[in-house]
Amino acid sequence: MHSWSKDTLPVLKGECLYDDESRMDEVYMSLLAESDTYPLCKKILELMCASFSKLGERMLCDHLEGGKFWNVEDDVKHEMMSVPTTNVGVERDFGMLDRLMRENPNASTLALEGLIMWQENKTGKWRDELNEEMRAKYMRIARESMNEQRWLYFERHMAIKEVRAMRWAEKYERAVAKVEREGERMVSLSNELKQVGGLWSSVSELEERLSALADEKEKCDALKVQLKFWKWVLKAKNKDGILNHSVAGKPKRFNDLLES
Repeated sequence: MHSWSKDTLPVLKGECLYDDESRMDEVYMSLLAESDTYPLCKKILELMCASFSKLGERMLCDHLEGGKFWNVEDDVKHEMMSVPTTNVGVERDFGMLDRLMRENPNASTLALEGLIMWQENKTGKWRDELNEEMRAKYMRIARESMNEQRWLYFERHMAIKEVRAMRWAEKYERAVAKVEREGERMVSLSNELKQVGGLWSSVSELEERLSALADEKEKCDALKVQLKFWKWVLKAKNKDGILNHSVAGKPKRFNDLLES
């Protein structure tokens, strides 16, 4: 996709993208025929390929070069073979767990998860197919490892809680930092507003304040302070970017700021 975003000529010439054999019929030949829209079609196709390339890089970043799943070792590939291709089964399992927890509020999560795994893995069918000796052996192992399994579950549960607590703390710190930045901005804008005579609440006051300023630059700076105060402190609606200082990356002129 990345190479086609720069040049889609091979695609337009009909080069086969896959190993499947192309049928050279009338439809195929009509698609390759020259037309007046050929240059426009080429440009549109390049734009589409560029969009698909950007989307693929963002969604498949872990599987592309440099990602954590790029060029993985054989043992990791073997583990990944059992990973489901969709999340349908996972969502169904969590839905079942939620229902069981509501119907059996006194049951432990470990026991309810065991019921779901018993059903999904078809453990009962596997157990019934064992002979008497092997069945007794595995049942003994299950009983003896019960405490160990509970401890492993407890450790895993605590690790998840620690990760959640860490993420919550980071989120809280970001929220506090945001509030502090907004507070500092409001204080700064309030000080700037005092320097231009406070908030101008009428057209006559606006004209009076502007007439007292020496040049156009000072007038523009004063208008920008007023717009910033309305936008960030008074939280006025910035419809169509009316409170912005620039348009399409270019600073607004004095008349544009005055209209705002």
